[in-house]
Amino acid sequence: MSAPFVLSYVVLYVIVILQGILLLGAVRAIHELRRGHVAPEATEEPDGERLLNQEVPSFTAVDVSGITVGTEQLRGRSSVVLFVSPNCPSCMLTLDELNAVSAKSNGNVLVVCGADAEDCRALARDYDLTAPVVADEGATLKKLLDVTSTPTAVLLNAGNRIVSYGHPVRGEELEEMMGQEAIATGAQDRR
Repeated sequence: MSAPFVLSYVVLYVIVILQGILLLGAVRAIHELRRGHVAPEATEEPDGERLLNQEVPSFTAVDVSGITVGTEQLRGRSSVVLFVSPNCPSCMLTLDELNAVSAKSNGNVLVVCGADAEDCRALARDYDLTAPVVADEGATLKKLLDVTSTPTAVLLNAGNRIVSYGHPVRGEELEEMMGQEAIATGAQDRR
């Protein structure tokens, strides 16, 4: 065998080995992403981590029907501020069941829609929402409450403190979040 022929085989094997290593690395990265593991330097702080157990920052907004809502309307009762977006498939599942949850919670739900007023009005109409719906065009409320994704539910206690953040897809998940706050509030009241 001639030297150039042997050299070409060696180079070919080196290339095949390098491609195999790259492929294994890509498969591992995909597997880690599916399991929810991301390199620490690439992670974003979870929703509301810095605001947990603090009083909700004060805000007022006008819902799509023209009614003013804000922190003062939420004070004195456990409430949920639910962040949704019209182009979020998971949000649609949550919204399908929101009226039933809102009725069970005595209407202590505020929906914050991440879109312009017209799209949020259409969303409220399409899902026949009974809870107030606020259009958050500039993501002002989303930033204020430290929300990074939709759907996200921010649970507030009667003192307007942020109790927890969650990502409910089904109505029962949202109901469960609210039920945990009711249990916690009841335990505090008995002390």
